[in-house]
Amino acid sequence: VASSLVHLQLLASLNLRDNKMGFEGYTTITQCLGHHPHLTDFWLEKFCLEGHSQAVTCVAWSPDSTKLASASADRTVKIWNAVTGELISTLEGHSDVVRSVVWSPDGTKLASASYDKTVKIWNALTGELILTLKGHSGSVY
Repeated sequence: VASSLVHLQLLASLNLRDNKMGFEGYTTITQCLGHHPHLTDFWLEKFCLEGHSQAVTCVAWSPDSTKLASASADRTVKIWNAVTGELISTLEGHSDVVRSVVWSPDGTKLASASYDKTVKIWNALTGELILTLKGHSGSVY
């Protein structure tokens, strides 16, 4: 994998449909699974999504499983079409690594947490920043 390109591999799994899974320290899900071969029996690779310039730190399915959000050390969150693999939008605004991302129950909003000590609330449909929550004394995971 070229250093300027990170492959985010979309996995089809009942285990991932309603959960997020962090891949801290790995630049690809295949690399993560290579270190945990017992997990490969549960997952089927469907796509290789390319777009982040640094390591992917978290992946989260939308409540209806039609979209995927990915957080990255490149300080962005990307929203992907989970059916076609197309990049829908890139959310920019964090000043440090984005550590985690989670969907609202209705799928209209995303919350992202960062080492920049903030949580940002995004409109998942338009990609617009709604609110920045400040006040943490350290990195937010």
